[in-house]
Amino acid sequence: MTASGTDDVLVTFCDHGAVLLYCTGWPLRPTSWRPGGVRREGVVLRHLAVTAVLSLTLLAAGCGGDAEEEADTAAPPPAAESEAAAEPTESAAAGGDNVLTGTVGEEGDPDAFVITLTDSSGEEVKTLPAGEYTINVNDLSTIHNFHLKGEDVDESTTVPETGEKTFTVELAAGDYEAICDPHPNMVTEFTVT
Repeated sequence: MTASGTDDVLVTFCDHGAVLLYCTGWPLRPTSWRPGGVRREGVVLRHLAVTAVLSLTLLAAGCGGDAEEEADTAAPPPAAESEAAAEPTESAAAGGDNVLTGTVGEEGDPDAFVITLTDSSGEEVKTLPAGEYTINVNDLSTIHNFHLKGEDVDESTTVPETGEKTFTVELAAGDYEAICDPHPNMVTEFTVT
């Protein structure tokens, strides 16, 4: 319910009994009155200011990007890999060397969105013969992990721990992946025959 007593003041009666006075002259100073005559100047402006600040904060949080998301989009797509890296390698088994190296992150940029599995010659693993393998994982990052999953294999490092960890696994024929659990776009896949 609103009533106008003069040209300068607008009076609003609220449902809960409070009376709000809005001055239409300059300077504009909304004043709030409580039932019983206790005056609270500036309450309306403070409420408006707090609401505006909270709204802008939520808007900024909703529009802001996440550093991890930005790094996700900056990572080259798997199709952009070089020809040599895309070719399957079986050198680990051919040379009788069943030691593989898993790496999370990069030297100089531990939080890089990179996960690799290489054989003893440094070539990325794409195909391996079945057998027992030792996997030495060098986890450089506090935000990533190395999780090897596949046919009856489920070994991983943990976030936020860094360092080296060794797994001995029996790889049966099938498809496997080394993935970062918090960032599933960080993945390398290989097949065991």
